[in-house]
Amino acid sequence: MSENAVDKIEVGDSEEYDGDEYWVERLSLRTMERYISAIISGEQQLEQRRASPFYDVRLLRYIDKRKVKWDAVRQVKVLHLYAGNQPNSKFVDVRVLKNRLVEYLRDVPEGWKKGDQVYEFELGDVVAHG
Repeated sequence: MSENAVDKIEVGDSEEYDGDEYWVERLSLRTMERYISAIISGEQQLEQRRASPFYDVRLLRYIDKRKVKWDAVRQVKVLHLYAGNQPNSKFVDVRVLKNRLVEYLRDVPEGWKKGDQVYEFELGDVVAHG
């Protein structure tokens, strides 16, 4: 494979953003305890979610009222991941360095297939956990 081969492409523009419509202050998502522990310890620095209408509505900046056409991936400031709905459930709040929508083309990671569109969150510092 050549050095210029592309493993994945960025589907949406996620360059510099102006205006509040491009930002999500905090996005809450459920995950398993083992992933929360891996994020807290620094082992996991990337969170991935398969693109679906659930995530699209939260992460895409739509330019029409019917939510069909979009022009950008909204940037998340803090990702709140929790395990369960109990008041004492394990959680982590982590800063997001960058998030984007990508499509896998080759050298597809385990659990995904060629052509899958995936939201990737590059994780930064842990803000809080419990």
